[in-house]
Amino acid sequence: MSKPKQLIKSMHVDLAQRGHNCQHCASHRIEKGDVRLGVKNDRNIEYFCSECAKRFLNNSVTELQNLISRFP
Repeated sequence: MSKPKQLIKSMHVDLAQRGHNCQHCASHRIEKGDVRLGVKNDRNIEYFCSECAKRFLNNSVTELQNLISRFP
Protein backbone atom coordinates (compact mmCIF):
# COMPACT_ATOMS: atom_id res chain seq x y z
CA MET A 1 0.00 0.00 0.00
CA SER A 2 1.33 3.43 -0.88
CA LYS A 3 1.96 6.24 1.57
CA PRO A 4 -1.05 8.59 2.04
CA LYS A 5 -0.79 11.91 0.20
CA GLN A 6 0.22 14.87 2.36
CA LEU A 7 -2.00 17.88 1.64
CA ILE A 8 -0.48 20.20 4.20
CA LYS A 9 2.72 22.01 3.26
CA SER A 10 5.82 21.61 5.35
CA MET A 11 5.40 24.04 8.26
CA HIS A 12 7.09 24.67 11.58
CA VAL A 13 6.86 27.06 14.50
CA ASP A 14 10.07 28.58 15.86
CA LEU A 15 11.57 31.68 17.44
CA ALA A 16 12.95 34.44 15.24
CA GLN A 17 16.73 34.72 15.46
CA ARG A 18 16.61 38.34 14.27
CA GLY A 19 14.02 41.01 13.60
CA HIS A 20 12.26 41.12 10.22
CA ASN A 21 8.89 41.86 8.64
CA CYS A 22 6.09 39.33 8.20
CA GLN A 23 6.02 38.10 4.61
CA HIS A 24 2.27 38.58 4.37
CA CYS A 25 1.99 42.06 5.84
CA ALA A 26 5.09 44.25 5.89
CA SER A 27 3.63 46.44 8.64
CA HIS A 28 3.72 43.42 11.01
CA ARG A 29 7.15 43.28 12.57
CA ILE A 30 8.61 40.03 13.92
CA GLU A 31 11.18 40.88 16.60
CA LYS A 32 14.04 38.68 17.74
CA GLY A 33 12.63 35.96 20.02
CA ASP A 34 9.03 36.23 18.72
CA VAL A 35 7.16 33.05 17.79
CA ARG A 36 6.65 32.78 14.02
CA LEU A 37 5.32 30.29 11.47
CA GLY A 38 7.70 29.04 8.78
CA VAL A 39 6.18 27.61 5.60
CA LYS A 40 8.42 25.84 3.12
CA ASN A 41 7.60 26.96 -0.42
CA ASP A 42 9.74 25.09 -2.98
CA ARG A 43 13.28 25.81 -1.76
CA ASN A 44 12.40 28.92 0.24
CA ILE A 45 10.92 29.33 3.70
CA GLU A 46 8.45 32.16 4.22
CA TYR A 47 7.98 33.44 7.77
CA PHE A 48 4.73 34.86 9.14
CA CYS A 49 3.91 36.67 12.38
CA SER A 50 1.66 35.03 14.98
CA GLU A 51 -1.34 37.17 14.02
CA CYS A 52 -1.21 36.24 10.32
CA ALA A 53 -0.31 32.62 11.06
CA LYS A 54 -3.32 32.13 13.34
CA ARG A 55 -5.63 33.64 10.72
CA PHE A 56 -4.19 31.40 7.95
CA LEU A 57 -4.39 28.26 10.08
CA ASN A 58 -7.94 28.96 11.28
CA ASN A 59 -9.09 29.57 7.69
CA SER A 60 -7.42 26.32 6.59
CA VAL A 61 -9.08 24.34 9.38
CA THR A 62 -12.47 25.73 8.34
CA GLU A 63 -11.85 24.85 4.68
CA LEU A 64 -10.77 21.31 5.59
CA GLN A 65 -13.81 20.81 7.82
CA ASN A 66 -16.09 21.97 4.97
CA LEU A 67 -14.45 19.48 2.60
CA ILE A 68 -14.71 16.64 5.12
CA SER A 69 -18.41 17.37 5.68
CA ARG A 70 -19.12 16.78 1.98
CA PHE A 71 -18.16 13.11 2.25
CA PRO A 72 -20.80 10.59 3.37
